[in-house]
Amino acid sequence: MKKFVFFLIWVGLSQLTYGQVQKVEPPFWWEGMKDATLMITLYGDDLSSYTITSENLTVSKVVHLESPNYAFVYLDLTNTTAGLHELTLHHDTKPAISVPYEIHTRRAGSAMRKGFDSSDFIYLIMPDRFANGNPNNDAHPDLADKPNRDDPWARHGGDLQGIINNLDYIEDLGVTAIWNTPVVEDNDPKGSYHMYAASDVYQIDRRFGSNQTYKHLSEALKKRNMKLIMDYVVNHWSLEHYMIKDLPSSDWINQWEEFTPSSHAKEIFSDPYASEIDKKEMVKGWFVESMPDLNQQQPQLLKYLIQNAIWWVEYADLSGFRVDTYPYNSRDEVTQWSKAVMDEYPHFSIVAESWLMNPLHLSYWQKDSPIAAMSGFNSQVTHVKDFALYNAIHEAFVGETPWWDQKMNKIYKVIQNDFVYDL
Repeated sequence: MKKFVFFLIWVGLSQLTYGQVQKVEPPFWWEGMKDATLMITLYGDDLSSYTITSENLTVSKVVHLESPNYAFVYLDLTNTTAGLHELTLHHDTKPAISVPYEIHTRRAGSAMRKGFDSSDFIYLIMPDRFANGNPNNDAHPDLADKPNRDDPWARHGGDLQGIINNLDYIEDLGVTAIWNTPVVEDNDPKGSYHMYAASDVYQIDRRFGSNQTYKHLSEALKKRNMKLIMDYVVNHWSLEHYMIKDLPSSDWINQWEEFTPSSHAKEIFSDPYASEIDKKEMVKGWFVESMPDLNQQQPQLLKYLIQNAIWWVEYADLSGFRVDTYPYNSRDEVTQWSKAVMDEYPHFSIVAESWLMNPLHLSYWQKDSPIAAMSGFNSQVTHVKDFALYNAIHEAFVGETPWWDQKMNKIYKVIQNDFVYDL
């Protein structure tokens, strides 16, 4: 059954500067990927005034948007082999800038990695609240939120090393996969411990460790035949992300004259009577004021999000994604995101967080759903979180129900609807 109830030392090229080039993302890539088109994002002062060439990389086009500080460099890697390559930025009056770029060799069998399924026992961990394996990284001078264990909204010091140190305990529980809440940098000034407002999607939050620490966690799990699932957010970032502070284009995020929250009307996609304002506010409204809503319809942003997801799968040897707030995204574009990941890794797993209590609406977001098929839609998402069953269990044991619809009958009435899923 493809639905789940969840009970509850690296320095990348993007961190270096070359002339005024402050960011290079992805920091490196791999040969032999199914999609041979790579978009490198360069960020720095007035990069739109430069032309970009390469002696041994095929530059197919360079895109400049409204901000003069970005260059989106498209490469055709069809015939590119692993090694250290170089981009050169030319200017009429300024010295040329050389930016090294490395293409790696993929690990054997990477494309055919196995995802998770109903045989797995998945353990959810919020790293900041689990175990403190390295007290030296509880705070970081570049990151705002500081540790204070007396404050429930502050950082408490848990980190990735704390998880690594406790793998014997986790394995003894029978766990076969770990799902951490997000681990990439969240530099919100308060409440950042939950990590759902990313300020750098290529950098593990340094209060958790480093990118290399995250890779070590994955390697340690693989030695135990255990899997690592990344919590990924496509819908929104933090106000602190550099691409939010300096928007590449005005349509990079969904903008309103004043703060407009999402309608949270998640049923609209499978509702033939949904109003246009509910549709607009659901997809384009912001989740909260501190989380700008990303516009996945912007083509460079969508490519950026796709590449970032694939980069983490390849770099950290992941087995799956849990995707936050899935229905809040632009539907067709987030489907392109999911399909791109699954095309690259056909046995990978993606579970969509679709907080819907009705199995009919919930099943809409699963790949090959018979409900979604009636409207010609296919999400490409392998799994959905079974909030309908979760809610029924909660009501059966906690809620008050009338005599004719009580307790175990609520659970049965959800399970009997399993025919609406692709089982």
